Amino acid sequence: MKKQNANQIDAARLRQKAEELLQRKDKAYLGSKPQTEPDMLKLIHELEVHQIELEMQNEELVKAKEKAELAEEKYAELYDFAPTGLLSITKEAEILELNFAAARMLGKERAKLMKKRFDIFLSQETLSVFNLFVQKVFTSKTKQSCEVIIVNEGNCALAGQVLPIYVNIDGVISQNDDFCLLTLTDVTERNRAIIELQRSEEKYRISEFLLKKAQRIAHLGNWELNIETNELFWSDEIYRIFECEPHEFDATYEAFIEFIHPDDREEVNAAYLKSLETKVDYQIEHRIITKNNKLKYVKEKCTTTFNEKGIPLRSFGIVIDITESKQIEAALKNSENLLKKIFEILPIGLWFADANGKLIRGNPAGVKIWGAEPTVAIEDYGVFKARFYPSGQKIEPNNWALAHTIRKGVTVEDELIEIDAFDGKKKIILNYTAPVLDDQGNIQGAIVVNQDITKRKQAEEKLKDNNLRLNLAMQSANMAWWEMDISSGMVVFEKRKAEMLGYAPEKFNHYSDFMALVHPEDNAKAMNAMRKHLDGSLEKYEVEYRILNNSGEYKWFYDIGSIVKKDSEGKPLKVTGLVIDISQRKQIEEAILAKMDELERFHKLTVGREIAMVELKKEVNNLLNKLGQGIKYKIVE
Repeated sequence: MKKQNANQIDAARLRQKAEELLQRKDKAYLGSKPQTEPDMLKLIHELEVHQIELEMQNEELVKAKEKAELAEEKYAELYDFAPTGLLSITKEAEILELNFAAARMLGKERAKLMKKRFDIFLSQETLSVFNLFVQKVFTSKTKQSCEVIIVNEGNCALAGQVLPIYVNIDGVISQNDDFCLLTLTDVTERNRAIIELQRSEEKYRISEFLLKKAQRIAHLGNWELNIETNELFWSDEIYRIFECEPHEFDATYEAFIEFIHPDDREEVNAAYLKSLETKVDYQIEHRIITKNNKLKYVKEKCTTTFNEKGIPLRSFGIVIDITESKQIEAALKNSENLLKKIFEILPIGLWFADANGKLIRGNPAGVKIWGAEPTVAIEDYGVFKARFYPSGQKIEPNNWALAHTIRKGVTVEDELIEIDAFDGKKKIILNYTAPVLDDQGNIQGAIVVNQDITKRKQAEEKLKDNNLRLNLAMQSANMAWWEMDISSGMVVFEKRKAEMLGYAPEKFNHYSDFMALVHPEDNAKAMNAMRKHLDGSLEKYEVEYRILNNSGEYKWFYDIGSIVKKDSEGKPLKVTGLVIDISQRKQIEEAILAKMDELERFHKLTVGREIAMVELKKEVNNLLNKLGQGIKYKIVE
């Protein structure tokens, strides 16, 4: 209807222009020739003929236009409803026109896509592919193709899960080179099918790989014998077990028999033939001689399929390399003998109890610890006399660790007890008990381990006393130890080192935390002393420096240390040392120097004032005495 109205308007407009043109021509014609009646009649005739021609031409034009419009409508419908996406874009990928299929791919209404950039709908990984494609279309002016991924919110399998659309694009440039015509073909299903196929193939490859790997790990191979053709198939693992290559094996039953140890061939062949006769699966262990003349033990299992007449068709089996198991069995026997020997010579006490808690046996070390081998039942544990250490609490018969292990299945570790051995000696031992369980977790017995640590505890007590004395001495001397890891600069130290400065120990983790408090005039001296010790220039690290305490005052520290750990190449790894607060000593030294200066001045200025000098000398001697040094001046009263 809209096109019909437009045609009527165009016809009226053309008629009006034609009449105006005709009037101009008539005036020109009438003005140039005499207006006689014959001329007028001739002119009218010509005009009528011309009018008819024009009307006929107009009719043809109208028909042609209608045909063109009809063709345009059909083209528009074909364009709009084509199953393939069609669109036009500029060099900048701006959408000029597109059909419904293209709009559906982009996930928006067609009207809202005009003037939008097409590339904003593409995935990041295919954006560069599309940009290169557009560039080639406009520069080469030949048909180009590419494949991209369209991502839009309208294409969702589940809420929040956007599925990509794989699209193949064919593009050509327009005749005037102004825009590019694109054809979009949805190849998502094809690509997904390809991907699924690839995944299936990959899964198959992985499954095959895992099967081969599992067989290799388990030393297990499978075989198949076609009884009718006598063709034998071996898996890769069987070739590895038999240590031969496929081209070195005839792949027949007889060739397999040749690998079997001569002493086992008859037994293996008889077992296989019997299974064919009885139609019962079989398994057998036997020896083989590999291609490399190596003796191995294998275990075989076999089953056979038969036709309806009972004739055997195919045999299927597995071969397990049990050589290692056989070696383990032999090693186990050796281990049993070895364990028996270890049991006899083990320096710690070892006892075995049955499921009811009765002590069965103890090794020589255990008997020595207790001074006897009491094989008593759980109700007779009262024969053992002991106390928990160091509390001294008596251990009642039902409170022994072994009693708890037998009744509750618990493991007791590091139980420290003091015993009265049967030989009358008191000993301190570490007691361990653990249950012996079967596969179902039922208690089958228990193991008891005793370690005599009497001498160790005595040494520990002595060391504890020595450490206490050392700590008291260091405390009274305002002394603390420290240790530094050279590679990291991290330090550990006795907390007294921080407390002497009035700080919490947590303030210091790195050596630089201490160095930041050292007096600027002493910092380089301290660092240089450590550097020279680490490079071997000095035998030890030794320095005196001032360090700022929490009250804002500088205290004097005497620091001494040396390397205590090196790597295999002799590179220092750890330094340890002592730091001493020498502030009081420094104060005394400064006082001595002051008094000595004062003495010298008095000596020069007041010669003859012996009394004053004597007093000063006494003061100097007293200060030196406090430092533990000898007197400097001899005074004659």
